[in-house]
Amino acid sequence: MKLQYKPELDGLRGIAMIIIVLFHIYPQYFSFGYVGVEILFVLSGFLITYDINTKISNNDFIFFKYLKKRFLRIIPSLILVLIVALVIGYLFLFPLEFKQLASNVKSSALFKQNFRLSKEGGYWSGAGQLNPLLHLWYLSVLVHLYIIWPIILKIIQLLKLKLSCALFFIFT
Repeated sequence: MKLQYKPELDGLRGIAMIIIVLFHIYPQYFSFGYVGVEILFVLSGFLITYDINTKISNNDFIFFKYLKKRFLRIIPSLILVLIVALVIGYLFLFPLEFKQLASNVKSSALFKQNFRLSKEGGYWSGAGQLNPLLHLWYLSVLVHLYIIWPIILKIIQLLKLKLSCALFFIFT
């Protein structure tokens, strides 16, 4: 059974994005901007879980087909962003700064930006604030979800456990 389009989910996603953007423009007034990120994570998790669980239940889930579809949606935009960042960095940054940018491009391309940021003091550190690819941590986390969550759902199905959407919220 396919989930019907729900415009209210798009509305909620839009509100979350507005909160995040306002937080980055006016952090003194929108200090609760992180709530927008959490809303996006919950929505993504719900939709991904519903889709995967439905396909697993119908014995219609093919892991590599699923990953291919996700990556084909993500990779072209990511490549464009990383190339533009490198070109602009090459033109305007000092060599040491460009080396740091190139290292961030590598972490972003390998979907390890979230781990890199945690080692460097986190999202809120001074060094993090100067990283033009800082926000790609979210994409890294999402890709990890794309890879790990289907495996967990399949294991649950193999163990003959019934999965409800409530189980997803226990894990998040």
